[in-house]
Amino acid sequence: MNEHALSELSDTIREYRSHLDQKTIFQLLYQKSSDAVLIIHNGLFVDSNESALYMLGVSSMDEVLRIFNHHPSALSPEFQPDGSRSYTRSEELLQECMDKGTCRFEWLFNRLDGSKLWVDTVLTRICEGEDEIIHVAWRDISTRKEFEADLMKQKKELTTLNKDLENKTTQLHMLYKRLEYSQKYQKAVFDGQPNIIVANFNVHTLCDGNRAFLDFVGYRDVPSFLADHECICEYFIEKEGYISMDMEGQAWVEYVKENPEYSHYALMKKGDKEHVFSVSVSEVYIENDKINIASFSDITELEEYKKTLEERIKAEVVENRNKDRMLHNQSKSVQMGEMLNMIAHQWRQPLNAISASAISVAMKLELGELEPDDIREHLTYIQWRVQKMSQTINDFMNFFKPDQEMQQFSLNDVIKDIESLMKAQLQGRGIRILYDERNPITIYSYKKELAHVLINIIANARDAYEGLHMESKSITVTLSEREDRQLVLTVRDRAGGINPENMDKIFNPYFTTKDQGKGTGIGLYMSKRIVLEILHGTIDAANTPEGAEFSIIFKNNSIG
Repeated sequence: MNEHALSELSDTIREYRSHLDQKTIFQLLYQKSSDAVLIIHNGLFVDSNESALYMLGVSSMDEVLRIFNHHPSALSPEFQPDGSRSYTRSEELLQECMDKGTCRFEWLFNRLDGSKLWVDTVLTRICEGEDEIIHVAWRDISTRKEFEADLMKQKKELTTLNKDLENKTTQLHMLYKRLEYSQKYQKAVFDGQPNIIVANFNVHTLCDGNRAFLDFVGYRDVPSFLADHECICEYFIEKEGYISMDMEGQAWVEYVKENPEYSHYALMKKGDKEHVFSVSVSEVYIENDKINIASFSDITELEEYKKTLEERIKAEVVENRNKDRMLHNQSKSVQMGEMLNMIAHQWRQPLNAISASAISVAMKLELGELEPDDIREHLTYIQWRVQKMSQTINDFMNFFKPDQEMQQFSLNDVIKDIESLMKAQLQGRGIRILYDERNPITIYSYKKELAHVLINIIANARDAYEGLHMESKSITVTLSEREDRQLVLTVRDRAGGINPENMDKIFNPYFTTKDQGKGTGIGLYMSKRIVLEILHGTIDAANTPEGAEFSIIFKNNSIG
């Protein structure tokens, strides 16, 4: 072997020995290093030194298996403190290491006992033959992170304290400003009151007054007033109905203050005009000193308006009484006209019968066929008819005679009376009144007044059917009693109903939708007056699918 070959062999042996030394040294450094070292292959932990296992809290081989062949995110919380998902972020960092050869960052792991582990992490790509592995170096920074967290917490607390201090300083400054201008504001408010306001140290000694007070008494300021007077009461005009300086042995201030349930008035003069004031007194304490605050509100114009209003009310009352009297007279005239109309319908048939009987007698007399028995028969018939007509007059006069006495009756009684009066009118138009003849409810109220109301409503329904061609024309009357002894009486027709535009006006006086000369507009108005003032109830109107419905609600009074 030549010298050159020997030199090459020597270098090879030295290099091999050197390689063995480095590997041994690396193994020692890897296993005994105080820093944690791990190996990642294909994205999974495959090896680690003792420091890494200790750092993770590994105490057995079973726990070692929970680390190896697991992705780094398996030992991490689902999300890192910055909000990123641990799996996604770890994949990004592993790829960054593979691309750049190295990567450094801070990471939060979970120890096997569940406690948090913060590490400063350095990833280094290493080529091992054809494989590429990642060398992982950890340094525990949990203590530093706890310190940083405490520092951050203290910083936030300090920031909060600083803000609170700034707020307190601002509030103190604002309070100082309020105190500085408080007297000015109070004086402005005091002087800005339209009422006269005076403050008294005791019952007679005035200590302050507002601008309205000074303007009324004609002084520039309170000291000028006090140079000539002691109290505003020196301006009181003594007159019945108004307060004076002394009231029933008490000073006016004490009297008004101790009798707040009464209204108190003062009469004072400014120039040539007397002014009326409403007076009130309240008591306050300022630094243990009792102060009486008196307020005088000028109601002179209100009193004058009150007098004018009283005169107008009296005139309105007289005018309304005259209107009521006129409406009452017109209502009587309408009732009289309605009664005559009903009598005319009731008399038409018997008058025709009497006329026919007289014609028959005349014809037999003309023909010479009149016998005494014929005369007696016709005279008897005519006399019977006349008696019936006279009875009709009596029935109408008794029905329309006002008595306003409460009595006991049934719905049957009222409807039969109405049918006897309106029979000819209703039958001639083919209208029937439908009601429950067996209704057991006994009414104790004003029978004639209730009947008048029903006649007005039925007459309106009768007129509403005018011109309508219907197979069945009916007016249905129902009566029911509620638990509170209120009676509900309804009258319903099938004549098409009330125009909605007129619904709010049908109870107004003189309102009518009938042709001129056929309606006065008083009937429903007077009906409402009767229900409200005599029956002490209510009356309302509404439309149904077929027609109109009137509802009367009134109390069923007790007997005796």
